[in-house]
Amino acid sequence: LPMEKTTVLITGCSSGIGLGLAVHLAGDTARRFKVYATMRDLAKGERLLERLGGCCPDTLELLQLDVTDLSSLVAAVQRVQGQRLDVLVCNAGVGLMGPLETCSDQAMKTVFDVNLFGAIRT
Repeated sequence: LPMEKTTVLITGCSSGIGLGLAVHLAGDTARRFKVYATMRDLAKGERLLERLGGCCPDTLELLQLDVTDLSSLVAAVQRVQGQRLDVLVCNAGVGLMGPLETCSDQAMKTVFDVNLFGAIRT
């Protein structure tokens, strides 16, 4: 009997840890994983495809997802609805550079909206 793939949805796959994890799981030679790699800007998904040496239609699907945008979340949920989801990696995140007192209120609100509330929404 063929073993069912472990289905993984990862937020924040355009760079960093999210990109590396998506490449690692989707590129698994035993094809044990189905990866939904999400990012705000799908144009940045080219980096992911390049690292995999092209398209992996049976192990990778790129999805647009902005964890701060409810309509984007709804669209992503509709795309994976009805499928078993084994692992959710809430990796989307942003940071601030510099001393806290130099950061604007809006910049700090954005950090919390993405890093905290984005994970809660997802």
